[in-house]
Amino acid sequence: MAEAIAAYRKAIELKPDFALAYTNVGVVLMIQRQLDEAAAACRKAIELNPDLADPQIIIGIASMLQGQYKDALIALKTAEKLLPEDAPSRPQVQDLVQQCERSLALETRLLGAIEGKIKPANAAEQMEFAQLCIGKKLYAGAARFRRDAFAADPKLAENVTSGARYDAAFFAILAACGQGKDSDKLDDKVCARWRQQALDWLRADLAWWSKSLDAKSPSVAAVQQTMRHWQTDADLAGVRDENALAKLPDDERARWRQLWTDVSALIKRTEDGK
Repeated sequence: MAEAIAAYRKAIELKPDFALAYTNVGVVLMIQRQLDEAAAACRKAIELNPDLADPQIIIGIASMLQGQYKDALIALKTAEKLLPEDAPSRPQVQDLVQQCERSLALETRLLGAIEGKIKPANAAEQMEFAQLCIGKKLYAGAARFRRDAFAADPKLAENVTSGARYDAAFFAILAACGQGKDSDKLDDKVCARWRQQALDWLRADLAWWSKSLDAKSPSVAAVQQTMRHWQTDADLAGVRDENALAKLPDDERARWRQLWTDVSALIKRTEDGK
């Protein structure tokens, strides 16, 4: 990724009006979740060439990921107008426009749903409310909506490769570590319950990945890549890094350390071919 950005920046240095290079920088930065920087690069591309649709798409997606649905809708509708009728990306952009419109409609009901005054219609709507919470950094709300969605439709959690249960685990961890905007409402007991829920979710996923290694589906490489991601994902640092673990009660610290020992053991199995 760093090499790609360096190459694109070199191209910009050689040709300062190279709008496509700015767009490509934006794509890489968005993949790295540097969303503000990605949008800034794409705005420069638009400044150089207002007829480009791709930077508008990147701005739209980056805005959606940050919960800025009005801004996202403006960018995506602009991209839709700029794209030729037969453009391969046109259906995707139209889907994103619909998602934005749906999110804006749901946003008016989010506070009521969080407060329990509005009941989501089904598991799918629970998942949509969770997504809204993510963009607003309401991680406790995101974890709760995911938990309720899994209770209503267990298949959502059991589809491990979708990442839904893993994501729910790190939302719970972020909330318990005080990183969400709604974390100030959580006392120590609630934080402990969210950490335990996260541990249960990760344990369930770990068991699935272990069985999949035995079945050789998905690939050994997929199992290894996933487990290595667990070992480096910054969102799990609050229950993985020694400084963070030292703050937990002894019995809970032992459970988390055992999880990471088991993750390492599964990686070793992939390396040993067992």
